[in-house]
Amino acid sequence: MRAFPLPRRLIHLAVALGMGLSAFAGMAAPYPERPIKLVVPYPPGGGTDKLARMVSKQVADANGWNIVVENRAGAEGNIGLDAVAKAPADGYTLLFGQLDNLSLNAALFDKLPFDPFKDFRAIALLAESPAVFVVAKDSRFKSFRDAVEAARKEPKTLSFAFPSTSTRMLVELAQKAGGVQFLTVPYKGAAQALPDLMGGHIQLYVGSTQTLESHVKSGSVRAVAVTSRQRVGALPDVPTVNEAGLASFDAVNIWWGVAAPAATPDAVVQLLNAAFNKALDDPSVRGKIEADGGIVLGGTPERMTQAQKRDYDKLLPIIREIGMKVN
Repeated sequence: MRAFPLPRRLIHLAVALGMGLSAFAGMAAPYPERPIKLVVPYPPGGGTDKLARMVSKQVADANGWNIVVENRAGAEGNIGLDAVAKAPADGYTLLFGQLDNLSLNAALFDKLPFDPFKDFRAIALLAESPAVFVVAKDSRFKSFRDAVEAARKEPKTLSFAFPSTSTRMLVELAQKAGGVQFLTVPYKGAAQALPDLMGGHIQLYVGSTQTLESHVKSGSVRAVAVTSRQRVGALPDVPTVNEAGLASFDAVNIWWGVAAPAATPDAVVQLLNAAFNKALDDPSVRGKIEADGGIVLGGTPERMTQAQKRDYDKLLPIIREIGMKVN
């Protein structure tokens, strides 16, 4: 029998159908069927890493999943974000991001290898934390008001150190509200800054309550102000920056959330969102976050997307005003 060649249109249709069935079969497979990688774009041991490991462990334990935390630090978090942005959008590579790298880096860098607003899909906004201003335990400053007065008398001589973009913004907001100028000093993190603070090489340091609360309670440093509008439950005796006399100080809290590559399927996002929200409802997780001065958030993926855009819009004018850039 003579074989007739198939028309080109039928060949294309068969190929497309085969690809569609293959994709459907892939989506129909149980998720997750292998370990999930959670990329933390900061070194081990800091506040972000601590929170990521605690929450992801609860998610893994509650669901019988395997979640592996991978620290990909460097370039203000951009190395880790770039790795996730370019990963397959299959739910097996996630990002533990936060305010600095998902909102502010877009304003700080002239060029990024990814778009933080287009190349990621929000999964869940987990928690937020005010920051705390600390001094050495034997510092001559008994309050933040004392430090502001000293900076007013001697501009750019009182050193105020910070570990990140968002904490740098808090220093800038404090300077603006107090009409003073500190000597701003960047550090990689609390592990490097606190010895210098306690040794008298710097006078003030700002970090999240997640990072500094234990140091304050141990007595190794002394808290002089928190950046929230109300006092923090974990540090009830520490006044707010507003209470220190800077009435116009209006800060944003540092927040953390989980995201995935932009094309991650709806079903995966919904499953992960439910799992992370359930983890936040666990009393031990909630208790640990609140004990460190944090605020449990949770909610829909859209809530995280809104926070990302809101804080970019709020802090972009300040970044432009001070001419802050990272290249």
